[in-house]
Amino acid sequence: MGVLTAFTTWIGPILSLQNVSQQSAGLLGGIMIMGGILGLLVIPGLSDKLKTRKKPLVVSLLVSGLLWFTITTLTGDYMVGFVIFWLGFFFMALLQLGLELSAESVDKKYLGSANSILWEFSQIGFTLC
Repeated sequence: MGVLTAFTTWIGPILSLQNVSQQSAGLLGGIMIMGGILGLLVIPGLSDKLKTRKKPLVVSLLVSGLLWFTITTLTGDYMVGFVIFWLGFFFMALLQLGLELSAESVDKKYLGSANSILWEFSQIGFTLC
């Protein structure tokens, strides 16, 4: 729910400049969530296979940044939908990889606090949107 709210808050105004209706923006949010579900299955599995968290995290972050920029330059619902699917694929996997990286790099006695702080800041970010 937070992803859809953030999506419509951030991307809704950008898409309205490109003459995309609010109804289409909601549909595109659903497409983003579908891509995110697929990404949450694929990227952490790839990370486990490579036995590293940092490289897939950095690649996902870079690709997500490029895709956020690309959305602002596109026109047409189908192209925007295609890019938003892949944005969800890479962007939503960032939280899971970040939590795993923090769990592996933090001293075990601070593990609960570190993950709680990450979750708290993510919720604050969605609330401010």
